[in-house]
Amino acid sequence: MVVRRAVLHRAVVAINAAFESRIRPFEPWLWAVFVAICRLPLFPLTEQDVDGANFARAVERFDLAEWAPHPPGYPVYIAAGKLVRAVLLDDPSRALAAVSLLSSVVLVGAVHCVFVRVFDRPTARLASVLLLASPLVTLFSVRPLSDGPGMALAWAILALSLRARESQSDGAAAATMVLAALLPGVRASVVPFVVPSVLLALWAARRKWWMLAAFTATLGAYLLPFFLLVDVGVLYKKTMAHAHGHFSDYGGSVVSNSDPVSRFVGFLRASWAHGLAGVWEGRPSSTLLTTAALVVAISFVKAKPLFRNDAGRMLGWSFGLYFVWVLLGQNIVEQPRHVLPLVPVLVGILAHAAINGFSRLKSRGWTVCRRAILIAGAVAALWESTRLGLLQARYPAHIVRIAQYVSAQPDAATLTVATCRFYRWIGWRAMGVRVVSVGNLDEARALLKSAPGRVLVTSEVFGAEQLNPSQTVLHVTADRFVRYVFEDVRVVELSDN
Repeated sequence: MVVRRAVLHRAVVAINAAFESRIRPFEPWLWAVFVAICRLPLFPLTEQDVDGANFARAVERFDLAEWAPHPPGYPVYIAAGKLVRAVLLDDPSRALAAVSLLSSVVLVGAVHCVFVRVFDRPTARLASVLLLASPLVTLFSVRPLSDGPGMALAWAILALSLRARESQSDGAAAATMVLAALLPGVRASVVPFVVPSVLLALWAARRKWWMLAAFTATLGAYLLPFFLLVDVGVLYKKTMAHAHGHFSDYGGSVVSNSDPVSRFVGFLRASWAHGLAGVWEGRPSSTLLTTAALVVAISFVKAKPLFRNDAGRMLGWSFGLYFVWVLLGQNIVEQPRHVLPLVPVLVGILAHAAINGFSRLKSRGWTVCRRAILIAGAVAALWESTRLGLLQARYPAHIVRIAQYVSAQPDAATLTVATCRFYRWIGWRAMGVRVVSVGNLDEARALLKSAPGRVLVTSEVFGAEQLNPSQTVLHVTADRFVRYVFEDVRVVELSDN
C-alpha cells in the first residue's frame, strides 16, 4: 500500500511538472479556443443592425459616399473582413462574423493573461469561462460589428503593456504600440480604454523613440493607402457630419441627452442586465438565480485586491477613463454595446470575490448554501446567454426579413418602400425593389402620386401616429436584449383613404 501511494505521488508530481513546463504557457489560449468552439453554434445568419449592414456593404464594395461604412471608415476592420471573405466565407456579413469569432479567441487569452497578473491563476481561469455566461460578450463575439474585435484588441494591448512593464521588454512594448496604432482602424471609440496601457508601455521601454516610430509606421501603413483609395473631400465632409451628429444630434452623447439619471440607468442596465445577466424588466425568471449569485459575489468583493499591485492599478485607470468616456460621449441610453470593454473587468472582480470569499466564512452551512447559489446563478446566466445567442443565430434580422418579404412580392418590380433609417439596408438586401428615404409620413404619402405601384412604409417613419391596423402587411419583432433599437417594426401599405 505504501509503495502504491509513493508511485501515485510520483506520477502526480511528474504530471504537474509536465503541465508547468509544457502546457501552462499555452493555458490562456487553450481556454480561448475552448470558448470559441462553444460559440460556433451561435454563428449568425445575417447582420443584426444598421451599422452591421453598413460594414457588410463595405466588405462587398467600399464607398464612404454611400455610408459603406459610416465614418471614420474602419479601414483595418473592413480589410480583415475582405480577407476572410476572400479565403473563407463569401457572404460579407458572415465573413465579418468570423472576424468577431476569431477576435474572441484573442479576447479570452488576453483576459486570462491580465487577470493572472491582477489577481491569480484560479481567478483567471474562472473569469475566462464565465465570459461564456455574459449575454453581451456572447452576442458580440459572433456579431458582424467592430465592437467585438475592438474589445479584443484593447484587452490584448492591456495584456502586452503589463508584460512590457513586468519584463522590461522592448519587444512587448513595441507590440503594444503596433496594436494601439491598429485600434483606431478597428474601433476608434475604444481608444480611451488603452491610453493608460500605451503610456505604460512607452514608459517601460528603453528605446522610446523606437516605440514612437513603430506606432507612427503602423498608422501610416494603413492610413496612407486608405487616403489614396478614398475621396479625401468626401471623407472630410462625411466625417464632420457624422461627428456633429454623434455628439450633438442622434449619437446619444451627453450633449444630445443630458439627463444624468437616464444615462446612469442606461449604464446600469447595460452592465448589470446585458453584461452580467442580472434581473431586469423583460428578462426571464431564470435571471433571478443569476441575481442571487451576483449579490452573493458582490458581498465578498473587497477593493484592496484589485489595487494591490501595478497591474490592478493599471486596470483601474483603464476602467475609470473608459467609464467617463462612455458616460459622457457614447449612446449609453440606447446602445448597451458601448460598455463591452468593461464587462470582463466586472466578471474578473466577481470571480475573484467568489473564489476567495469563502475563506472568511465560519459556518459550513452558509458556505454550502452560497456555493450552491453561485453555481446555480452561473448556470442560469449561461443558459440565458446561450438562449439569446441562439435567437441571434437562428433568425435573420428583422430588417432582413422585411427585405425578403418585399423581394418575394409578385409586384416587387413596381413596389415602393418608404423608410427612414433602413433605406440603404433594405435597398442592399432587396435588389430590384425601389426604396426611398423619407423623413415623415407626409413625405411617404406624397409618393402615392408618382409611384408606379403600391407604397409600403416602415413604422419608424410614422412613429406613434396611428394608422389603420388592417393596412399592416408585415409585423416583425425581436427580443430587445438581442436587438436593442427598433426591435418592433411594422410594414404598412399606404392608400389614398
